[in-house]
Amino acid sequence: MSNDLDKLIEKASAACLAEGEIDEQIDRIEKYFNSFSEWMDINEEVVDAHPESYSLDKLSELNDKHQAVIRFAKILKDQTKKDLIAQHARGKGIMTYTDFLPKKIRVTKQRKG
Repeated sequence: MSNDLDKLIEKASAACLAEGEIDEQIDRIEKYFNSFSEWMDINEEVVDAHPESYSLDKLSELNDKHQAVIRFAKILKDQTKKDLIAQHARGKGIMTYTDFLPKKIRVTKQRKG
């Protein structure tokens, strides 16, 4: 049981790393939350009924890491929101330059003289 908890703590630590592309960071966070959810489904009753089966230090460490992952996920969410707003503004700017349509369309050539 303690081995599962150690693996979960390692995944939480890995999920907080700000290395790589944002997709990789999100994948690590998602894997951690999936593992955490599975661990909670299996061990929630055991922890409540027999808290002595887990080290209080390990559970406290997991709680701290879990809170850190949540904070990191919120930071990524805010960063993504800002990036989307900037991308939208950039797109509007590009469209103002590319959306100049001719005011008149001539079918015949312009006459000289």
